[in-house]
Amino acid sequence: MVVSIDVKKNWQGKYFVYKKNGKTNTGLDLFNHCENMENLGVGEFFISSITNEGEMNGFDYELIKKVSSKINVPIIANGGAGSLKHFEQAILSGASALAAGSMFVFHGPHRGILINYLNRSDLDNLDFISKNGK
Repeated sequence: MVVSIDVKKNWQGKYFVYKKNGKTNTGLDLFNHCENMENLGVGEFFISSITNEGEMNGFDYELIKKVSSKINVPIIANGGAGSLKHFEQAILSGASALAAGSMFVFHGPHRGILINYLNRSDLDNLDFISKNGK
């Protein structure tokens, strides 16, 4: 089972679990919540930094380090990826896997939307599709 947790740090530097698209602080301390979930048998955490999400300035490496040092299951880090260097730093901070969206959708200094898709002739040339007749 994977547990997804939206996280935000308060002005005192404490991390809390949020709900309702990051609008409501649950009052749950992130690290206590993770330990409780791990004790219930969670196999992986998907940790999203609300503050860094969509900013493309890097993951919350402090968050990744703290969570990975307190639990014994893999962490998928989300929120802040803007370059491959950010991926490397997140892995070195303790993430087992990474999630990213904005860096694959937005392009250039004005963050223009870049949408790519295959056309029908490209799909017809893919072996696994043509063998299945789809």
